[in-house]
This record gives sequence, structure tokens and C-alpha cells, in this order.
Amino acid sequence: MGFVQLVGGDSPCSGRVEINDGNEWKTVCDSNFDLKAANVVCREFQCGIALSVPGAAPFGEGVGPMWDRELQCVGNESLLVSCPRGSPREQPCTHADGAGVTCTQFTGFRLVNGSTACEGRVEVDVQGTWGTLCDSRWDLLDAHVLCRHLNCGFAESIPGGGHFGRGTGPVWRDSFHCDGTEAHLGQCPVTTLGASLCSHEKDAAVICSGPAGSSSLRLVGGGSRCDGRVEICQHGMWSRVLDEQWDLREASVVCRQLRCGEAVAAYNPLKPQRGLSPVGLRGVRCAGHEASLQLCNTSLAESPLAAGIAEDVGVTCWGSWQVRLAKGPGRCAGRVEIYYQGSWGSVCDDGWDLPDASVVCHQLGCGGAVKAVGSAHFGEGSGQIWLDGVNCSGAEAALWDCLAEPWGQHDCGHKEDAGVICSEFMALRLENSSDCSGRLQVFYNGTWGSVCSNSMPPKTVSLACKELGCGDTGVLEIHLPSAKVSGPAWLDRVDCGERNSSFWQCPSAPWDPQSCDDLQYETHIICNGTQPEPSPDLGAPCPDSRSCTDREKIRAVGGEHRCSGRVEVWMQGSWGTVCDDSWDRQDAEVACRQLGCGPAVSALGEAAFGEGTGPIWLEQVECQGTESSLQDCWARPGDSGVCRHKEDAGVNCSGDPDLAPLRLVNGPSGCSGRVEVLHDHQWGTICDDDWSFPEAMVVCRQLGCGAALSSYGGAHFGQGSGPIWLDNIQCRGDEAALSQCPARPWGVHNCDHGEDASVVCTGEGSTMDSVPQAPLQLRLEAGPGRCAGRLELLRYRQWGTVCDRSWSLAEATVVCRQLGCGTALSAPGSAAFGPGSGRIWLDEVNCTGREGSLSQCQSRAWRANSCDHQGDVGVVCSAGAQEWPPGLTVALSPATPAAGSLEQPSLRLANGSNSCLGRVEILHNHQWGTVCDDTWDLQDARVVCRQLGCGEALSAPGSARYGPGSDPIWLDNVHCAGTEATLGQCQLSHWGEHNCGHEEDAGVICSGPNPFQLRIRDGPHPCAGQVEVLYNSSWHRVCGSSWTLLEAEVVCRQLGCGPAQSAPVGAQLSPGDGHTLLKGLSCQGSEMFLLECQQKDIGAGPCSQGLAAAVVCMEKEDPTDSYSVLSGLLGLGAALCGTLLVLYLWLRCRRQPEPSSAKALMKQTEDTWTSPEA
Repeated sequence: MGFVQLVGGDSPCSGRVEINDGNEWKTVCDSNFDLKAANVVCREFQCGIALSVPGAAPFGEGVGPMWDRELQCVGNESLLVSCPRGSPREQPCTHADGAGVTCTQFTGFRLVNGSTACEGRVEVDVQGTWGTLCDSRWDLLDAHVLCRHLNCGFAESIPGGGHFGRGTGPVWRDSFHCDGTEAHLGQCPVTTLGASLCSHEKDAAVICSGPAGSSSLRLVGGGSRCDGRVEICQHGMWSRVLDEQWDLREASVVCRQLRCGEAVAAYNPLKPQRGLSPVGLRGVRCAGHEASLQLCNTSLAESPLAAGIAEDVGVTCWGSWQVRLAKGPGRCAGRVEIYYQGSWGSVCDDGWDLPDASVVCHQLGCGGAVKAVGSAHFGEGSGQIWLDGVNCSGAEAALWDCLAEPWGQHDCGHKEDAGVICSEFMALRLENSSDCSGRLQVFYNGTWGSVCSNSMPPKTVSLACKELGCGDTGVLEIHLPSAKVSGPAWLDRVDCGERNSSFWQCPSAPWDPQSCDDLQYETHIICNGTQPEPSPDLGAPCPDSRSCTDREKIRAVGGEHRCSGRVEVWMQGSWGTVCDDSWDRQDAEVACRQLGCGPAVSALGEAAFGEGTGPIWLEQVECQGTESSLQDCWARPGDSGVCRHKEDAGVNCSGDPDLAPLRLVNGPSGCSGRVEVLHDHQWGTICDDDWSFPEAMVVCRQLGCGAALSSYGGAHFGQGSGPIWLDNIQCRGDEAALSQCPARPWGVHNCDHGEDASVVCTGEGSTMDSVPQAPLQLRLEAGPGRCAGRLELLRYRQWGTVCDRSWSLAEATVVCRQLGCGTALSAPGSAAFGPGSGRIWLDEVNCTGREGSLSQCQSRAWRANSCDHQGDVGVVCSAGAQEWPPGLTVALSPATPAAGSLEQPSLRLANGSNSCLGRVEILHNHQWGTVCDDTWDLQDARVVCRQLGCGEALSAPGSARYGPGSDPIWLDNVHCAGTEATLGQCQLSHWGEHNCGHEEDAGVICSGPNPFQLRIRDGPHPCAGQVEVLYNSSWHRVCGSSWTLLEAEVVCRQLGCGPAQSAPVGAQLSPGDGHTLLKGLSCQGSEMFLLECQQKDIGAGPCSQGLAAAVVCMEKEDPTDSYSVLSGLLGLGAALCGTLLVLYLWLRCRRQPEPSSAKALMKQTEDTWTSPEA
């Protein structure tokens, strides 16, 4: 027991200061504790220097007596006990005045190689050594804190790729996890463990807004830098802003100036939140479009007050919205809470699932989601419940981008608060621990795995013991037996040094599930927290021996057979039960697999098989369902006292207890490895004679591991030991268990362990040299919806990208088909949707385009590539628009903008009946505007439809077909080839330059996911009959309710028929024809296409009237018939003219007196008709 301890902090280097006096811990009064004493404490704990010495119990009030002496440290002491102490103080001190300290190993920060002092490469002094910072986890929140600390305003951007040149010296791999409100980076949580190596080409950088100058703004008193009371810098000091008519127009300018997005609220703070500084500005009047508050109509503080009472003003910007995980065991697990309108609130678990959890984990930089939990799994929150009915695709950038009920509208209580467990959540434990000794394991990416002991110094063991609450020193056990590691081994070369104060801050080799493969390299430690018991004899019978398998550390008790009963696990030398809190089918699947009993039938609670005795070892077990044992799942230790034996968990497994149990050994998961069978109470292997795919199918089925991918011989997963139980097995492939297949008698064989058989099933984590044949889990990231974006696939529970070599429309077609997103429109490469991160899983994928999933295509081996993320592939599919509400902003970011494109614009279609048709609007400079119809044509419309994921362009109407918009008009004379991925790649004019009015606003009509293709059936001609519509790939009749001549007019026009003559309601629909469509359809009659009409509750379903709609259009005219009539009329006219001419000439002849003269005239006339000039 030392002289001083820090209590209640979020790291070993911060907390309430307590001193051991007479074997009793006492809280130090803040008046007795100064910065010199704080630096001694930080030095004693090897935590660097004191960052701050906050008073007034910043880490919570302690209990017990107060320490009433003054510490009179010089500041150079190595231990606090060495500091002189004054006499007891007469003035009493309470726990409300407890002293605290926050230490940091980061003793200096600077920005290097920029054009100003407020931009450049980030360099950090770590206890006297300057180095650069790796940008792999560097984000805008971290950068905001650094800019604030350096008095450089806020972060405007964080350029990567060595933007300010390559540094020298070490590259610190520390990852800061700031929420943006800290005053110093040293106050942010830090992790280093498992970080990948980093070079100076990835040095972190930042461009800050600059030091506070005249008219600079800041927001104070809020939960982030983007909400709070407004202050302005005047004459070198921060001053208040007062106003009596403060509204969203002024708030919009403030948010714009601070780069905080759109304004959400403008308000006057309550009296306790008002400022005390001088008044710098009052009477602000803005139009709302100004770039800064100083451009608005303002008056100085000396001016007389306008009418009304001027008060402090505040704003809430969109950028203030935050998400956090509360009351969890670590930074990346907990109850989901959102900061909105100035307060934190929770999320209801209605519809809460893994895609929703994935968005939260990605948003927090916590990797992917391992589990989405509800029912207040991490305790009930308080205050607001901000969101309900959240429905994410998984590709959204933030939780509030997902579909959900309006803010604050819900039908939930806090007992339904949602939570998540992310893949970056980490924890330590001593597996099979007796007191404070055992095998050290780390929880990462949703499962427990070993820590390898290569190059492990004593400091690493000490910090592990400290993290486990098992004292502050320990020893590493050696001389362990040699055998293959079972399950993942996550870490190796954990090298904690004197600068490290926490196990999580120690550098190590990168995370790798196969960091070591031999048991002799696993880490077993003995900590000094309590006197360790003697290590069990390695030759002792299981389950007391460390050589026991997972299969022998679980049993089912109290059921009808060994595959049914109360779940009991062997830990710390005794059998104990599992609490049923959060016990579900996924947990039962793992228990049944570990028991060798096939898939789970049911997961039971409330001591369904009777109450157990002894310890309750596990609570709140959280399995993904793919782990090989319960010990690999995340769980809380069962020593909290919350559970009782009346809550013991149980299982019913599908396996036949009379069938020989199986297990898979030495594979990367419980669903791949060497096949071993239990016979006569002993595990043994199977010879590979006659071993083939049918046998592998039976093994995978018996173990509940899905389908077989491969069957291997030749000890593919290493040689086993002990008996070889089976040989020459010959299965049909449909048996329920391997012991049902014909084989030689038990133990009869002609093999050695070099012929041990193995399998790989479709369960997660199987090691393959090529794409597995089971469907891969895919997603499209960083696009406008789930059907367009950067392609990512899941492998080893880690998302990775695909290289663009040989990537074409054939591969994209397969992706779109697998995702249910229609057809492929384009297959962009070169990181068209931005570069990804992490693994690049596939390269040179080669599909025919006819495959049902990407896993059926050929490719290079997993991870066998030389690509970087600048070659990440993307996919744009035709469908996806149905996922978006009308007016949703969609933005794509191609790799290379076209010349003349100032930015990649965000688009939306306004004032249409759905999100795939309407007036084209474009977002520029934080403001939506329209596009002029000069030169607007179908090629331009094609690009808009493609960018929005709305299928093919049907029409490109102009002349404000969907109503005139409002200023500004951003673009004119758009010229697209029609093949571009986004409008930003087309030839564009300069922003705002045009010669148009809003009566020329351009629009588009896209086909969308359901283009409403029409046909007429059962009528007397092609333009009359019952109406049928192609919807969701099936033809449906149309419900006759509300069917009028207006709707019929649109149908006739779309079909190219003449005007509608009538809109009859057709024959009675039979019960089998009850699939009807467009109930409540409402057209104006002027639409070109049926999809332009207003639609209410569209979809296939019953029709209340039960009658089918029909149309009678004017029949199309046959052009040949028209030509025949015209020819007849022309012939008749010519004959009539000839008759009249002859009659005219005959009358003239009768009037002539001499025949000779008449003949002469007749001759003259004939000459005229036969003349060449005639």
C-alpha cells in the first residue's frame, strides 16, 4: 500500500488525490495541494507532468476523513512522501473541496512547416522527445482541441498524406479520443495498443482558423464548440453579445462563421448562464446569408439601446450534435446517448439492430458493431429520449442521418434504452484465474484471445496487473507446454516502457488473430495483488489442468441428457453457473457447439433445469454466435451480486446424446480446424483415407457451422495427438452426425497423425486461400445510400475494401444483385467514393456477371495484393431511391473532378411526387439553388439520375415543370456526355452566372426503382382494356377505387395512344388476383408518366372495392390507312379537274364561227400539254 493514490479518474493518471495516513485513505483538501505537489504525484506515477490541479472535487466527493496538512513540495521530489508537511490547518475542509490532478506524458505541442503558426505538421513532445503523430486515428475533434490549446481558434481541416512535409524523429502511434470540449490533448483518453506501424508519410496535420482577432466569435457554456452563449473578440478581450430580437437569421451567420453547419436554434440563455464580461456588441441585424457577424448591421456597445430589453444570446448549430456511449465498461461499449438542443438523451430500442449499431461505432471511431443491445442493457438513462424507430442502412455517416421518428417523439421508457458493443472495445482478464494468476487474455473485435509473450518486459506484466486490479507488479510464468493455440491470439510484442502509465497505451505489434501459434508463447502471469495459489500440476486430470480443452470446461446439468440442461462452466478451480441476463439464442448456439451437441434449439432462463449451487461465474454473456466457447464471448464477471441461482441459464441442443461429439481444433474459429471425435471418454483424430466433401458436410451440420467449404487431409491444421479413432469414413452427406456414417471399427486404422482430416465450414473466421463460396457480407460505404458507394466486405469480423485491378461492370452487376439493388450502372475505381481504411481483402476479382454472389467469382488469394486504398472500387446500382425520403441530400465524391468543376455538388429533386423526379436543386456555399434549362437535355438528366441512384432518365423537362424555385440559380449551360458519375464531372459554368429566371428551372424524371411500366390487357384493341403495371418485378392490376378520367388520361399518354375516352372499372377481381396497386392514386391529368402522379400507400395489397381499373383511349391511327385515304382524295380531285377542263374547252369551241379556227386552237392546246416546258 503506497502513500498516495488517484481515485475516480478516467485513466491511471487522473483522479481525486488521497493519502494513506495510519492505514486509512484520506482525501486531500484543495487548499493544501498546489502545482508543485501535483507534479510530484505525476512523477511518482510515471505519468509525465501535471496538466491541471482542479479543485472543488472534480472527480467526485470522497468518503471518510479529510487530510488536513499542507504539502510543501519543492517540486523536484520523486515521491510525495518525501515532501515536507505543515502543521494541521485550523480551518476545516469538506469533501466538496477535495483536490484532484490530471497528468499528461505529452509535455509540448507545436505545428511545423506551415505558412502561419496556426497550421502545419503536428509534433508532440513526449517527456523530452519531439516526434510526429500518426494520422491513422487523427480526427477533427482531436484537431479542435489542439487548435484551442495553441490559441489558434478551431480546426478548419486536417489534410493528410504528409501535406506539410515529412518530419523526423519518432512517429508516435498514440490515438487520441477527444470529444472536442477538452482544453488540452492531454485530457483526452489515449490508446496505442495494437496500432499499426506508421511512417512519416502519414504525419498528422491541421489547419486552424487562426488566433482570435477583431470580431472573432466563440460559443461558451455549451456541450460543444458549436453551441452556447455567443462571445465576440473586441479590443483583445472576449465580450458579450446582446440583442432583443435575436433569431435564426443571426444564428445562421454565427454557425456559418464558426464552420458549424446549419443553425438549429437561436435563444436567450437563462439567467445563471448569462455572462459577466463587458458588452461588445448589441442590436445585431442579419439577413442570414452573411459570411460573418461583422458584415451584419450592428451597433457598438456605446450606442443607445434599441426598443426592448437586450439580453445575452446563444445559438445551437447542427455541428453540436454528438453521440457517446455511457455507463459501459469501456469507451467503445455502452448506452447510446445523443447531444441535441443542449442536452444529452438516449435512444429507444424499437427496431434497434446491427446496422444501427454499426453507424454509432463508425461515428465514434470504434470500428464495427459486434452487438446491438436493448432493454437498458447498460442501465437506464435519464432525461430526454431523443430518437425512436431508428432504421439505418449501416452506411450513414451519423446516427441522425438514418430514418427515424421526429426528434423527441417516442412511445418508450428508459427501460428500453439502446446500447452497442463495438469491435474496438477492449478488456483484459485472467482466464481460468485462481485469484490474480492465470492466462492473460484480451477482448477485441468481439471475442477473447490470447496475448503472446514475445519480447514482453516486466513493465508490461506490471501494467496488466494494475489494469486487472491485481496489484502493481507481477511475474511472467515460463516453461509452458508446447501445443497449438486454440482460438485467436490477438497481440504480441507488448512493450510497455517508463513513459506508459496504462496497459492500453503500450506499443505492440498490430492486431492479428494469429499473432502466435504455440501455447508456450501464451502469456501466463502471477500478480502480487493476492498470494497466488500453487499452479496446478500439468499432469492432473481435467478440468483442473491448463491443458484442458474448452469442451471439458462446460457441462449441461439437470436435463434429460448431456445435450440439455443448466449451463455450468469450469473457472478458477470449480464449477459455476451462468446468469440468464441477456442470455439468448446466440449464446446458446456457442454453448451447444462447445458441448459438441449441434445447433441450439432454445435458450432458457429462470433456472428452467433447477437452481445450481456454488458461484455464478458469468453475467450478461454477449456472444456473436460464431465463437468456439463461452469463454471466448464477452461477459461480466458474476461477482456483482446482482444475479441469484433462480436466474441460472440453460440450453436445449439439437444433438443426439448417443452420437459421438465432435470438435474442430487449431483453426481460426470454432467452425474450421482438425476434426476430433470423443470416444471412450477420450478425444482422438480421424484419418483422411476416403475423406471428402460429403464427410465435411456432415461435420459442419453436426456442429451447427453452416455449409462445408472445404475438406482437407494431410494434417492441414496440424497433427493431433492420442488415438486415431476413425478411418475410411464414407458418408452420403445427408447424415445428422459423423458417427452415423459407415467406417472401420473404432480405433482400427493404418494411418499416422500426418494424415489427420480437417474441414472448413462457412462459420466466421475460416481461413481460405481464395474467396469462400459462402455469400460474403457486403456493404457500400460513403455513397448516397446503401446501393451506391465504396465496396467493403467482412472478413475475420473486419471490414475491408477491394482493389480495382480488373474491376468492371460484370463484377458490379454481381454486387448489385447480391445486395438486392437492381442492376449495375457503373463500376468506378480509383477510390471514387473516397479511400477506405484497414484491410484490402480482394484483388483481381473476375466475375462473368451471372453469379449470385461475389464469393462465387474468381479472385486472387485473400490479402495477397500490392494495392493501396487509392485503388478502392465502388459500385453504383440502379435501385436505392426508395430508401430515401423526398429532398434527401445526396453527395458523391469522385476521385477526379472535371475541369471547370469547383466542387462535387450535392443534389436533390424537389417538388415531385417521389424522390426520383422533380426540380433539380444543387447545394453550394451552404445554400440550395436551381439549374437553368438552357442546353438542359436527356444526357444531363442521365447523370443526375445516376448520381441519385434513381435508375434511368426518362425525361429532362424544363420551363419550371415542377414549379419555380427560389434564389439562387447556381448553374446554367450544363454540358454532360451522359456517362459521368456525378454532375460535378460535367462541363459547368461558374457558380451563379446565368441569364435565366426561375421560370426556366430544369427538372428530371428518373425511372427510380419502380418505373411503372404499363400494359393494356383483355381489350378490343391495344389502347383499351384493363390496366396492368410492372411493380417490384411483377405485373399487377390496378385497384379501381378513386380511378378517374384524369388517371386514364396519363395512362393513354404514356402508352402513346390518343386521348382518354373513358375510365371504366372492370371485372370483379377473384381472391387470387387480390394483388392490386396504386390505391389512392391521384393524377392531375397533365403528367407525362404515371410515376409523376401523387401516390398514397403505394404497394401490392387488397383492394377494398375489389374491381380492376381500365381505360378506353382513342385508338392509334395506322399511318398506312391515312396514306390510302389521302391518295384516294388526291385521285378524285385530279379526275374532277380533268373533267372541268374538257368541259371548258368544249364550250369555247362552240363559240368559234369557223371550224378551221377551232382546229387551230385545239392544236395549240395539245402542243401546250405536250411541250417539254409544261
